[in-house]
Amino acid sequence: MTSPIDNKLTLSLDGDWDVAMEAVDYPVMIKPLFFDYDAGQMEATGTTNTGRDSQFFGVVVDRNKNGELSTIACVTDTYSTIPPAETYHSLMKEMEEMGIDGTPSYLYVSGSGGRQVLTMDIEGQMAPNCQDEIGMAVQLLTSLDGTKKHSIRLVAYNKTTDAELVGITTEEFNINARHTKTIRERHIAFQSTIMSMVGQWNDVIAPALAMMFDAKFDRQAALTLLENIMEDANIPERHRKNATTHYTSSVVDGDEHSIYQVMSGLSTYLSTELGEKPERAEKLRGDINKRARKHINKALAGMGFDSLK
Repeated sequence: MTSPIDNKLTLSLDGDWDVAMEAVDYPVMIKPLFFDYDAGQMEATGTTNTGRDSQFFGVVVDRNKNGELSTIACVTDTYSTIPPAETYHSLMKEMEEMGIDGTPSYLYVSGSGGRQVLTMDIEGQMAPNCQDEIGMAVQLLTSLDGTKKHSIRLVAYNKTTDAELVGITTEEFNINARHTKTIRERHIAFQSTIMSMVGQWNDVIAPALAMMFDAKFDRQAALTLLENIMEDANIPERHRKNATTHYTSSVVDGDEHSIYQVMSGLSTYLSTELGEKPERAEKLRGDINKRARKHINKALAGMGFDSLK
């Protein structure tokens, strides 16, 4: 067997579900692990963190569907998962049943084949009154290596730059608890979650973006907000400096600034700078989203606006 390969896959899907399902439809096997011993080869057994005696297995994938197998994780005998292609098919069917226009736009598969992120644009929803055209999308995050719970989350993105907007905190819905033999019984239907997200977009996200665009302040206040958010989120110094330069040189036009402009500038920087490193970008966006809300609300309060919900 080979070591995990290092060729991340990124695909622009242009609404093609078949391309998405084909890209993640590679063989996945659970194989017992062995180790060499003086008396010969022995099964890998031991005690788990919870004190349970167990045999250990490898999650083995043929990531490129060419017969080259790669072991991407070590698991116990309780491990199980659902093939991503099957999950994508279920999502497609449920979107059709709901009558919601969901268009797959982007797919990321990690180099080992252990993690997948499917982005689906949701058309026909309320458009925030901003300087940019903002779209609603849903991201489905799945894994075969057991490192991530399967989850689904709502994102706002700039339709011109495709940059995901940071500072717009939304709930991440887990669609199962963990990778065990009962994963299929616990894997929830998508319909109620998607409908909750549509409601959240129209009632909370779109109005919040419009308010952030209406909240205007001067250049120094904009730069202070940007710096405070990045510092509180522990963004590395190099990215803080470069994001500030990006904002002042390419985003700002004129003396009047808005909170939306600040967050859009930071979002565009992350998308441009870390476009080839989606997992790193995901980590930084998550850190920013956890910290940005209090700084945005403080800025809004200073201008007489209500706080974000």
